[in-house]
Amino acid sequence: MEDFDDLFAELRPLLARHASSLVVIRDEPDDYQVQTNRSGPSGTHMWFGAVQMRPAHVSVHLMPVYSHPDLLGEVSDELRERLQGRSCFNFTPDNATPRLLDELSQLVDLGLERYRADGLA
Repeated sequence: MEDFDDLFAELRPLLARHASSLVVIRDEPDDYQVQTNRSGPSGTHMWFGAVQMRPAHVSVHLMPVYSHPDLLGEVSDELRERLQGRSCFNFTPDNATPRLLDELSQLVDLGLERYRADGLA
């Protein structure tokens, strides 16, 4: 499990570095979640994303790719293989290459930029 702890520690900053622009709603050793500062259509703050440790992988949930699927247009096939459903990327220590994590980091940045442009963050 130590490898998963290390992987979580490597993935968490992808969202945590934007904490000043988002609202941290959970910050635990195996679960980091952020939401927007603005309310969505339902009147509640919109969930932006999370990094969560699971028994077999570490998940990165990124809601901007759910609400704005065009953000996935330039995503590599290798990162797309990590995509489960419409907005969750699953990683293990074996497949979390520096190149993939850099690409995911850029996708997080693009997602926040899009939310800001749409007045959602």
